[in-house]
Amino acid sequence: MGGFIKESWDYKSHSLGPVILRITLGILWLEMGIQKLHPNFMKGLESKLRFWAEENPYPWYKYFLENFAIPHWQAFGYQVMIGEILVGLSLIFGILTVLSSFFGFLMIMNFYFASSYAEGERAWFFWIIAVSHMVVMLTRAGRAFGIDYFLAKRFPRSILW
Repeated sequence: MGGFIKESWDYKSHSLGPVILRITLGILWLEMGIQKLHPNFMKGLESKLRFWAEENPYPWYKYFLENFAIPHWQAFGYQVMIGEILVGLSLIFGILTVLSSFFGFLMIMNFYFASSYAEGERAWFFWIIAVSHMVVMLTRAGRAFGIDYFLAKRFPRSILW
């Protein structure tokens, strides 16, 4: 176990910064996913999706909302909730970090295209999260103080960790 900590600390392309960023993003996603376990999330989801589609400035995203998300709002809601929880846990424990950070990036960009134009939204918040996911992916932050350390040792050529 001591070798794991020393090698994780010494891993040349990682510093403590990306690890802290990875874990912080994980906590954020996990908390957002757990909040969606509340029944009020599903009660208000269809109307929220309709509101976002109503004046969405991105025609291709408006099409996605109207033709996929709204007609299948319950399945869509569960997918978002489960996705947030899985991405959160993956980032916290540093397992499949590159893959989960990619999915986190996709989810935050979906939130950006869905709601960033609405009054009261802060578009810069979405971009900070998106760039943070890119940093976690590019630094392979799960290889330091995460389960990806062990996976990278066993399967060094994989792009997933």
